[in-house]
Amino acid sequence: MKELNKFIKDQLSVWQLASSNFRALKTAPSREVDVFGLKCRIQYNPRRVISSTADTSPAAIASRKCFLCADNCPKEQFHLGFEGRKGRNYHIQINPYPIFRGHLVIVRDEHIPQEIWHHFPDMLDFAARYKDYLVFYNGPSSGASAPDHLHFQAIPKHNLPLEDVVDEFLDHPGEPLATVKDASLYKFDGYARGVFALKATTSKSLAKLFYRLLDCTDRGKGEEEPMFNLYAYVKNGEYRTIVVMRSAKRSHHFYSEGADHLTISPGAADIAGLFVAPFREDYDKADTALLEELLSEVCISEDEQNMIVWRLTRHQEKISVGLLSAKEIRFEIISDGAGPQTVKWHDGRISYNGMLYDELYFDSMTLSTLFAEASFILYDVVIGIDFHWQQKRTFKYAGGLKFIVEGDRITAVNCIGMEDYLMSVISSEMKSSASIELLKAHAVISRSWLKARLKDHKAGHEHFDVCADDHCQRYQGLTMAVGDDVCRAIDRTWGQVLEYGGDICDTRYSKCCGGRTELFSTCWEDVDLPYLQSVEDPFCDCENSSILSQVLNDYDLHTADFHDWTVQYTTDELSELVRTRTGIDFGTIVALEAVERGPSGRIKYLRITGTLREEVIGKELAIRKALSSSHLKSSAFEIEKSPDGFVLKGRGWGHGVGLCQIGAAAMAAQGYDYRQILSHYYVGAEIK
Repeated sequence: MKELNKFIKDQLSVWQLASSNFRALKTAPSREVDVFGLKCRIQYNPRRVISSTADTSPAAIASRKCFLCADNCPKEQFHLGFEGRKGRNYHIQINPYPIFRGHLVIVRDEHIPQEIWHHFPDMLDFAARYKDYLVFYNGPSSGASAPDHLHFQAIPKHNLPLEDVVDEFLDHPGEPLATVKDASLYKFDGYARGVFALKATTSKSLAKLFYRLLDCTDRGKGEEEPMFNLYAYVKNGEYRTIVVMRSAKRSHHFYSEGADHLTISPGAADIAGLFVAPFREDYDKADTALLEELLSEVCISEDEQNMIVWRLTRHQEKISVGLLSAKEIRFEIISDGAGPQTVKWHDGRISYNGMLYDELYFDSMTLSTLFAEASFILYDVVIGIDFHWQQKRTFKYAGGLKFIVEGDRITAVNCIGMEDYLMSVISSEMKSSASIELLKAHAVISRSWLKARLKDHKAGHEHFDVCADDHCQRYQGLTMAVGDDVCRAIDRTWGQVLEYGGDICDTRYSKCCGGRTELFSTCWEDVDLPYLQSVEDPFCDCENSSILSQVLNDYDLHTADFHDWTVQYTTDELSELVRTRTGIDFGTIVALEAVERGPSGRIKYLRITGTLREEVIGKELAIRKALSSSHLKSSAFEIEKSPDGFVLKGRGWGHGVGLCQIGAAAMAAQGYDYRQILSHYYVGAEIK
């Protein structure tokens, strides 16, 4: 503190402007005013008019020199260095237009936008080093007059009314809304809406919990962070933080004329109970009613606050996903810094770091109530098993990692929350840039399919709930889970499932139905589900590349003929293919005949006649496997005999039951919402 005090003293001794403004604070008029039960103050400070009325539009920012950059500062201005983490360096300077005595600005040396991501720990480090100070942050749309240059501000503690009442609250706060290790988060109800308080013994835990709070808060389209003001300080070795969520930069009073006008542009100080009036008439007329109205307009609504609380407190059902089976698996636990490691199968056990285990488990730090962060990496994960695009990839995953023994191989299993799992499924099944309504529809059906499997134990896996490949649902970890709209889709449909008659629907879906969806019995068991009717689909014959790109991943985009397609085989090619794929030697195949078709034209049973034998095969998937080296696009094909072989002319891609992904994408592009999309493909089902 001596260093900081000396810096301030030395600076004021040579900088006349700053010195004059600091002296003016001693005689600045102020008075007490009650605002939502908090004893606040209003300060008449005409020297703050520049900040209060600052034009922060992109055009205005572009037209001026940045007054926070050291190169543009007056020659009288001193700078004191402050070292942040990971090479982030700052310079401390006094605020030449102060609201408080000892008012400081902590500025990144690098000219980068005002953004809290990655920088919050530096705030905490400043508060820990200078324990007599409180550090605060104005977001780019929440009071920052320099939104183009990252900076914090610092003032001596106990200058903000909100600070003291929240500090007292944090001494005995009750049950937290959320925790991360030693960090706890609470909602404070003794003032305006949207006030949250956090405390922790370590800055790492506090930062994780703070970022979770931000994740649970809505932000504008294209905005990097929600609107908020942030305050941090240290008390008795404990980090404490106050966050006030905002919905507007200024109230309507700022833009009004006449008696209704009020030139108070609330930044962190105002929001925390020290209202700064740059004009005398504003100082004189600002009363309880006016200031409460101002806060009500700029703070989040009751519904928005309740949504944040719900996101913080809701729960995810935990599931297990089989990711990869091999004799040897390479992985990396991100948090331990040990780098890539290996487990090996050894005589029916797991060999790891010179020890043998029956089972090995690496837990994640938290189970998120929104979306978890990556906790481990798996190398050489096989995706698209038995499909034409089969390949090995490296993926990041959230949640816990478990290794188990299955026969003569080790299986990597991901233990993860259901909603976190779905974020990856949706991003893996289609592009994260897809229409929000399509993403919401897919969130509901992917969740429904999974819950129906878990309820009836239909997935067919003994040691985990579902697998990560197309046998269940594509799941490729957080590597594929990108895009704000995917998060938004899951958030807006959290927990929603399709039900029919009180039971969760078996919500099958395919890439392209080919113009009509198919019955369940055509493809699987000899039962038909009332909500999986065969319906006309005029939407899926789509050639719009922007719509198709929403559904088709990079490796799928190579398949252009998904709606109408043709496959041609010579007699010898087909005979060898069928022998290899079915294990049955038909001899030379002389005929293919559809014995039974479903309403979409998909062949349910196919008669294969060869020179050695004749067999009827089915159902749909068995036919597709028999007639392709990977999987035929669908069984909705007509058979033509050519002089030297067979021509299959087909429609659609996949089994065609339930939602058609390309058709649903086209519906969303035409303005249908997710409820309308689901009601089209799942007749009579209800969202619960």
